Amino acid sequence: MMRYFDTSFLVPLLISEPRTDQVENFFVNLPGDTTLLFSHWGQLEFASVAARLFRMGEINDQDAQALIDQFNSLITQSFRLHIPVGQDFQKAQEFVGHFQTRLRGGDALHLAMAANLGVETIHTLDNGMLEAGSLLGLTVQGLD
Repeated sequence: MMRYFDTSFLVPLLISEPRTDQVENFFVNLPGDTTLLFSHWGQLEFASVAARLFRMGEINDQDAQALIDQFNSLITQSFRLHIPVGQDFQKAQEFVGHFQTRLRGGDALHLAMAANLGVETIHTLDNGMLEAGSLLGLTVQGLD
């Protein structure tokens, strides 16, 4: 079974949040034959999270870089990485064009990549993506 993960679902693995324990338990309980998919776009999003923490003065630059390095190591060891291609951007634009979804470009790109890859389930902690995915007929799940 192939599962695609939005960045929001993975952030709690390295940055303590209220849902960290739930996310950790989710991964512990996944079947062993599950293919975990992530994207280079998501790596950029995570780096942006670390940069925001630095800008807000919550961490220093060395800790921000260490966080990015830890995340990239986790991803390369446990996930199959997808490089977004032209078809992904085209589908993302199509998804954004469904205005009732209220999708932003980055979230639409995650959903488009997952749809183009034919994954069974997309995982996110973003309520907007959950709703948009449902409106688009995609199987999108959070933790609840």
